[in-house]
Amino acid sequence: MKILSLGDIDVSAIQFADASHLMPLFLRLRKRIFIDVMNWPLFADDQLEFEQYDTFDSTYLVAHRGDEVLAGARLVNTLSPPVIHGVEKYSYMIRDAYLGKLDGLPSGLCFEEPPLSKDTWEFTRYVSIDKRAGLAVMMALDDFLSDQNAKYCLFLGPDTFLRYARKLRYDPVPIGPVVGNQDGSFLAFKIAVQYRKQARAKLSDA
Repeated sequence: MKILSLGDIDVSAIQFADASHLMPLFLRLRKRIFIDVMNWPLFADDQLEFEQYDTFDSTYLVAHRGDEVLAGARLVNTLSPPVIHGVEKYSYMIRDAYLGKLDGLPSGLCFEEPPLSKDTWEFTRYVSIDKRAGLAVMMALDDFLSDQNAKYCLFLGPDTFLRYARKLRYDPVPIGPVVGNQDGSFLAFKIAVQYRKQARAKLSDA
């Protein structure tokens, strides 16, 4: 489902159940950047990077020019059904890291236990090879969350991502310290949904 256009770049919100041709292209882009370029020790199969949080309950915002995927990210509602692997239950990345369930991320990621709440979403696996496409994903994020009546979104990424959020006129609030591992430094933070889509609609109706 296309939710935003920025010039010749479209952003679509997709899920595995949609059987969209964009899905494998986005996972291939993740493999190319996270594994081939950044050398993160992640799992890949048939040139696709994916993990336990890539499920039928996840939503993906994918920026593309025609069939060329340029940027994207994964969204998970923090109250989505748990993912069961063996004897372990997983909820979402930031919370599971805090609970010490993920070997690759430090448990000191957050000051307190992250929430399980229908009005809170998690944004991870953000990747971009085009500045304008990356901006389009962030714009589409606000529209998508507005449609879901969300209140908050949690982010996990390099600490420079927080500064990027500020440039986009969000008011990001750290929910933990800057932490590091072999892949670099990370920061978990949250933003309040701006509901800019509704504001644009009101202006157009005025």
